[in-house]
Amino acid sequence: EDLLSSDVIFVMTQQHRSKLRRKYKGLSHKIVILGIEDIYGFLDNELCHLLEIRVTKYLRDIGKLDSIWEDY
Repeated sequence: EDLLSSDVIFVMTQQHRSKLRRKYKGLSHKIVILGIEDIYGFLDNELCHLLEIRVTKYLRDIGKLDSIWEDY
């Protein structure tokens, strides 16, 4: 599956992380919790904005932000 070959897996909450850990053993080290409440509808504008900000910050902090665009 895509999750198994992923370098990092972003989830919004601790509960989401727990569900993934139960279903896919050995993924704990790949999961990053973004700390976004699960109160938004699908593709909600505010949610998309929060995801962009938090994922971008994480990738910048680990030095991966520029490298993800090299393949495009």
